[in-house]
Order: sequence, then C-alpha cells, then structure tokens
Amino acid sequence: MGLNKTILSSGITVLFLVLLFGCTAPTQTDKEALSKLGVLEQKYFVVNGYSSSITTMNDYISELSLLRSKSSGESARIIEAELYSAETFYYLNKTIIDSAPINSKQIKCSSNEVQEIISSVTLAFDYSTKAINSINSLSEEAKKSLRENQLQIVLGQQEEINQIKNFFEEKC
Repeated sequence: MGLNKTILSSGITVLFLVLLFGCTAPTQTDKEALSKLGVLEQKYFVVNGYSSSITTMNDYISELSLLRSKSSGESARIIEAELYSAETFYYLNKTIIDSAPINSKQIKCSSNEVQEIISSVTLAFDYSTKAINSINSLSEEAKKSLRENQLQIVLGQQEEINQIKNFFEEKC
C-alpha cells in the first residue's frame, strides 16, 4: 500500500505542476520578443528590406517562426505580421527566379518547373493575404514596430503576384 500512495502522490504532484505551469516553456515579454526580432533583422541584413537570397530568407523565416512560437500577446501578432510579409516576399522572389528560364510562348503547363512556379505563386498569394490581414489587425502603435509602409509594400507585392497568377491561369 505504501508504494501505491507514493505513486499516487507523485502523479498528483506532476499533474498539479503541469496545470500550474503548462506544458510549454514560458513565453517572453513583448519587449524581449521585439528586441529579438530586431536582432534577427540585423543578423540577416533585412532591417530595411528583404534579401534577394533564397537561402538567407529561408533561414530568416525559420528563425522568425521559432521566435513567433515563443512569443505571446502583441509582440506575437507583430512577429506574425513580419513572418507573413517575409513569406510573401520569399515565395514571390522564388516565383520570379524560377520563371526566368521559362519560355512564355512555349510554356508546358504539365512540366514540373511550371507546376512548381504555380505552387510558389499560390503560396505567395496566400501569405500576402495573411500578411495584409495580420497587419490590418494591429493597433496603430503596434504597426510602428513594422517596417515603414509595410502594408503598402505587401499590397504592391500582391498586385505583382496577381499578375503572375493570372498569366499562368490564362496559359494553363
């Protein structure tokens, strides 16, 4: 009977600690999260604009996603807007790079290259919509933590994305 009481007592203690502290690591404050966002932007040289390097942007997006998962509150929403904006740029840039060697007059819609471009432009459009919604949901004060004119930049990118998307929809 003594062993059962010990196991039961240990189980209750663990359950209490899980309920008290949760299963996740504690989140950071808004100030800490935004500071880490600034560090990431400097690390990847994307303070004023995004990098045209696919590898750099991929690494930046990965670290940004990790930072978002450790954040909460207003900072999480700001980081999420930045993440969606970065993903919009990444997939738009990937679309442009991948479509450069394609002959637009003799396009083969069933080719893997064209299918990958269509997939990238679709992702770019989806992320641009998420970025716009995310930026619009922020308070005016929170928007100050984003790049200057970030909403207008994403809207401009979405226009370009729509042009590419429409081109492939007409051809394929």
